Parts: sequence; C-alpha cells; structure tokens
Amino acid sequence: MSKIEVDKVDPQSGTTLTLGTSGDTIAIPSGVTIANSGTATGFSTAGIVSNADATAITITDAELVQIKNTNDTGGLLSVSGGDSGATANTGHDEIVVENSGNSGISILSGTSSNGAVCFGDSGNNCIGYVNYDHTNNKIDLGTNGATQWSLDSSGNFLPAATDHGIYLGVNSATAANLLDDYEEGTWEATVTTGSGSITVNSSNNLCNYTKIGRMVQLNGSLSISSVSSPSGDLLINGKPFATTGGEGGFRATGAFCMYNPTNGTPPGLVCQIFEGYDPLRIESSGSADRSQADHVQASSELRFTINYVTHL
Repeated sequence: MSKIEVDKVDPQSGTTLTLGTSGDTIAIPSGVTIANSGTATGFSTAGIVSNADATAITITDAELVQIKNTNDTGGLLSVSGGDSGATANTGHDEIVVENSGNSGISILSGTSSNGAVCFGDSGNNCIGYVNYDHTNNKIDLGTNGATQWSLDSSGNFLPAATDHGIYLGVNSATAANLLDDYEEGTWEATVTTGSGSITVNSSNNLCNYTKIGRMVQLNGSLSISSVSSPSGDLLINGKPFATTGGEGGFRATGAFCMYNPTNGTPPGLVCQIFEGYDPLRIESSGSADRSQADHVQASSELRFTINYVTHL
C-alpha cells in the first residue's frame, strides 16, 4: 500500500493540505463522517462542481434524490421550491415537482422544432404523446402511434380524419351515439313548375343549411323576378343532401309561406320531401292540392324551412 504524505499541515496558516500523491487511494472507514463547517467553494470532482453555501442536493438512505426538498413529498427524484403540503401519488412518483404556490415543468424548444411528452411501452417508445408544434403553433394529441386530434393556433379542435367524432350520452363507443359531422353552408335554389316557368331573382336567393350528423335543416327566402304562364306542381330544387334511402316512403314536412300571390291567397301551404325525390314540393295542407304554381307572380316571395334525414 502506498503511504499517504501530508504536506504543509498547518490549519491556522490557510496553506494547502495534500493527502497522498497521484495514483494513491484514500479509504474512509465506515462510520467516519467528513464534515464541512464552512463554504466549500471551488470544490470539484469528475463531473461535479459546487460553489453552494447550503445543501442543494440530498441522496437519502433510501436512494432518493432530493433537490432542495426537505418536505418528504416522495419520489425517486424530487424538485421542490416550497412545501405544497401534499405527498406524491405512489403510482406516479418517479419524478415529483413541488412548490408552495404555482409549480410546473418547462419544455423549451427551437422556434421551428417540437416539444413533446411521449408515453411508451415495449412495443413502441412513443405510442402516445402530447406534442407542441412550434412551426404551426398547435398541440397534437397522439394515440396508437399517430396524431388523432389537434388544437390549432386559433383554438379550434380538429380531428386528424373525417371519421373521428365524439360519443355523446354514453361512456363507451356506441355507433349510434357518435357525432362525427357538423356542417353549415348556403345553396342556390331554382323553382320549376308543371308547365311554364318561374325565374328566381339571383340577388335574393337566400338559402342556407345546417347538417348535424344525418339531420339536415333547410331555410330559404326567394324573390321571384319573372314568370311565364306557370301551372301545375310548384317545386323548389337544389337541396344540398339527398333524402335518406331505405325508409319506405319516408316523408318530411316543413313550413312554407308565399307573399304577394296572384289568383287570391292559397290555403295553408306546406313543403314536403319524399324519399328519392330531390325537389321540395309545395302543397296545400287542407286539400293536398299540388297545383300551386299558378299562384306565383313576378313580385312573389317564397319562404320555407324543413328538416329531413340524409344518408350522406
């Protein structure tokens, strides 16, 4: 065994104390405590440098690493800025971050890069994730190894595919409760008759729709600019979604009114949709009279609303 040489042992003079020479091993027996009563500035060993004037990191006898944590919050690695009064959930305590007020973890990335939290297993090291895309300023939520939903920079929640939806009113995936479509828009109507013609004023062709799942609501207000001897059926064409099939004579009935009619005011009118039949057909609710075209004149206004079911 190499001897230990003590050089300049003078605790009062402030000179250097040297133990051993290069290559020697200094063994500290069990039970011996090395105490520092002052500030160990400039202390270093391979990979560690400390200028701290108080305990910053503690490794406990249970092999737990605590950074400024004297609160016994638990966790294999715990970082504390203050006592929260809580203890870590034992099922999720590998890393614990604590403070007496706000606390958190910052993930800092480049302005054109991503920052993410990944959830992995033996089959895929990132089977699920929360990813922030700094290029597009959006958050991606991933399951089964792929992005399923995104929260965009405007705060809109977008699915990654059109077949994604939200199950309403149930706590399991039930097809009948899946809301996977919502749409709003406008459409342009034309008016046809059994004979003659009716022309709609293009500047006052105000038709819109709302589609929620398979349910469609149509609303319209049309001004008539000209007519040419109209008679017979009065039909409004161009609805945006076909009537559902396989319903066996399915019919939808909605409200209809006509302003400034000719030949007197017609009896109560309704608009109807029949299965496999595109137009809205205007009829008299009192006598089921389908011959309403002759009531329309150049100054007439046609207004309607109707709900129906589509297979699209």
